Amino acid sequence: DPETPTPPTKAYREAVRTKGIGVKVGEIGPTGAILWARVPPADEVHFLRKRDFVAWFKSLFVEADLQVRMKYGLLADASDGAWSGWSGVGEQSDFTAHWPLGDLRPGREYFYQVEGSDEGLRSVHEPRTGRFRTAPKPSASQTVSFTVVGCQRYDRLDDPNGYAIYKSMERLNPDFTVL
Repeated sequence: DPETPTPPTKAYREAVRTKGIGVKVGEIGPTGAILWARVPPADEVHFLRKRDFVAWFKSLFVEADLQVRMKYGLLADASDGAWSGWSGVGEQSDFTAHWPLGDLRPGREYFYQVEGSDEGLRSVHEPRTGRFRTAPKPSASQTVSFTVVGCQRYDRLDDPNGYAIYKSMERLNPDFTVL
C-alpha cells in the first residue's frame, strides 16, 4: 500500500470492481462439496490504495440485507435440481451463504446456479452459473491436473473482466485450481 501508488492500468480503470455474485466450491470429496456464495451490494468501486478499499468495504455494511439461493444438478442448466430456499445475507454474514452438498456421485460433473436478490426478491446481480467435478472413489486411480494462482494486484489488471491468465487456465480444463 504505497503512499504514492503507480497509476492503475487501463484495464483496471475500465473494470467494474464489484462484478456481482462470487461463488466458490470447495471441500470437494467423492460424495460431497460445499458451495459458497457472496452477494455484494450492487455498487461499483474504484480505488488506488488499500486504505481506499478499506473505506469502501466498510461502506458496504450500511446496505439492507440481501437474499441468495442456489440449485445444482447433473444437467448443464441445473434444471434437474431444485432451488434451495432463500437465505438472508447481510452484515453479520459478510453477505455470504454456504450450502453443504451431500449424496453426490463420485467422479461426476455437477452444474450450479446462484441467484441474489434484495429483500423484495428483486434481482441485484446476474445469476452466477458454474460447474465442479466430485473426486473419484478413493479406490480409483486417475490423472489429475490443476492450476495455481498466487497473489495479485487488482490495480494491475490486464483485462477489464479480470486477468487474461484465467482464460488460459480455463482452456487447460484443470480438475481444480488452488487460489
